Amino acid sequence: MMWDTYTPDGQLLVLRRTDEGWIATCLSRRGEAASAEEAIREAIGVESPSGDAELEQWIREHVDALESA
Repeated sequence: MMWDTYTPDGQLLVLRRTDEGWIATCLSRRGEAASAEEAIREAIGVESPSGDAELEQWIREHVDALESA
């Protein structure tokens, strides 16, 4: 499964599900992790929690959508 969207600041974020988990890319950053949330955070360069309520909500909404797909 491959999925793409834009981050709240307008950067293209691409995610791909693999047998081992998720790969996310955003600009030149790449994140590989067992969960979509971890991969997204690595690719956009934010810790958990980020301290940005809007960004946390955006991450949660996208992770929920991926998990229900």
